[in-house]
Amino acid sequence: MAMATIGKLRKATHKIRDTGRSRRKASSSASTVSTATSGIRQDCHDWNKNRDFFRYTAGRFLFDEKKQMACRHVQFDMNELVHIAASSTASRACVAVRKLPEGQYNKAFLLTMDDGKRVIAKVPNPNAGRPNYTTASEVATMDFIRTVLQLPTPKVYAWSSKAAENRVGAEFMIMEEARGVPLSHQWPTLHGDDKLNLIEKIVEIETTLVSTCFRDFGSLYYTKDLEHPARKDVLYTDATGRPTVNAQFAIGPTTDRKTFDNGRANIDFDRGPWTSAEEYVTSIGRREIQCIHQVKQLPRPLGIVNGPGLYQTCRDSKLSVLNDYLEVARYLLPADSTILRPCLWHNDLHSDNIFVNPEKPTEITGLIDWQSAHVGPLLMQAGHPSFLDLEGPKPEGLDAPSLPDNFDNLDEIEQERAKTLLARQSLFKAYEILSLQRNKKVYQALRHQKGLGCQIITFAGNLLQDGEPLVKGQLMQVQREWRALPAVRARACPTCPLRFTPGDFFAQETDEAKWIHGLELMNQILESLGTVDRGWHGWVKAEDYALFKDKLDTVREQFLDQLSETAEDRPKWLSAWPFKD
Repeated sequence: MAMATIGKLRKATHKIRDTGRSRRKASSSASTVSTATSGIRQDCHDWNKNRDFFRYTAGRFLFDEKKQMACRHVQFDMNELVHIAASSTASRACVAVRKLPEGQYNKAFLLTMDDGKRVIAKVPNPNAGRPNYTTASEVATMDFIRTVLQLPTPKVYAWSSKAAENRVGAEFMIMEEARGVPLSHQWPTLHGDDKLNLIEKIVEIETTLVSTCFRDFGSLYYTKDLEHPARKDVLYTDATGRPTVNAQFAIGPTTDRKTFDNGRANIDFDRGPWTSAEEYVTSIGRREIQCIHQVKQLPRPLGIVNGPGLYQTCRDSKLSVLNDYLEVARYLLPADSTILRPCLWHNDLHSDNIFVNPEKPTEITGLIDWQSAHVGPLLMQAGHPSFLDLEGPKPEGLDAPSLPDNFDNLDEIEQERAKTLLARQSLFKAYEILSLQRNKKVYQALRHQKGLGCQIITFAGNLLQDGEPLVKGQLMQVQREWRALPAVRARACPTCPLRFTPGDFFAQETDEAKWIHGLELMNQILESLGTVDRGWHGWVKAEDYALFKDKLDTVREQFLDQLSETAEDRPKWLSAWPFKD
């Protein structure tokens, strides 16, 4: 069946070659302008004069902008950075610095030397992760990926993870420029067969990652950089099942961004390493409990809360749900231990992090941005590569996606949309089918992620911010289905430790309905702003800032007018308005 499905997918993906070509041209032009204006050659060679090197220049934020900009601003000595870069390549001097298109967490620069050599300098923002650990782990991870697993990733020439101990005044990495071009430059015009071949190459890379089974959960470091490495004997088991000792590397505290964001950075909790999947999932609950106790202010939820008639969030309700989670966490794991194995994974494979040969675009020449990559249970790691993200219904099962039954009755524009969706669904499904054929553990992990247990573990890891009514309802489902849980059957555990009453069930249904209403209100606001695709941080292009700021004020007034039934309600709804400076 899988082979027949792949054949159908090949036919469907041919449609996608021309889709988005005009959009890609537009975005590429914008990127070129941005790069050129921030990459001026400095003949005086005082690189510190260019303030754009240090501040966030990729856009602005509609709310809380001062804080958003501050966590993306990093001051350092660019003159020292380029001097170190020149020394690392045995060049006399750096003659040009170009700031590359900016992401959320790092500054990256293309440095050109007097002898023509080019390197990339990377400086993390304050929001990138825990000081020292994030850079130290990324460097070691890249070295392990390149030298041990023999996967294509740039070589690091020089680095420092301790800002206070170097002349630059910031953490940094100097690395070779990735060979080839970003996949984003090639993907829109690739034939369907070439896209399938490239997805197949990604699956092969992931097979190498998954076949390397570590002994512990956490993040990878050089042993010399850890005070207390997890073990000094076996580091991992290789693809042949051979236990492997490598004294150069060790597992230490995790750099998973979930342990840093939303105020978690400075809170003391167990960051690993852990020796079992059970320890890993229970640590999630304990982490969230510690953070809820210690943060000065709970982070803004994804929806609107605390307005009249809406869900009322509080620390006690979050803590109650997490305590219930800890009672059953180890029973939420599947019985299949092969998908609980500790594996390293690249969790941000978007088309700018994958480099390909421009003459042969199905040849992957480099994978970049291993920041925050960590060793976790495959169940929690596996996922479709980001460049295959799908807006629209995700196809289920092993059958090839198909056009809608009413396709012939659609107008021409709707038919084109249906064909485009089919092509993208086919690529999305192709990844699953190829994983089933070549990397079955990943396919099994993807299937189990849809199960109740994995969903609870995932949502519990974000309860500091949001979701307690949903998780409480899922835990109630665990109580109802206790004896059917695979881990319960495997352990012959007789009774469920949860004891929800009929009154608890009624209260949860009421709370979840109010919580969902808050999410719907948030979606209405974002749709009114035209910023649904911008996430929850209010990012806009700099040239659009004034327009959207005025629009935000208008939408706020409409929001207050629509929901305030009395004059007394208005200040209450204003207090619930989520986009505040």
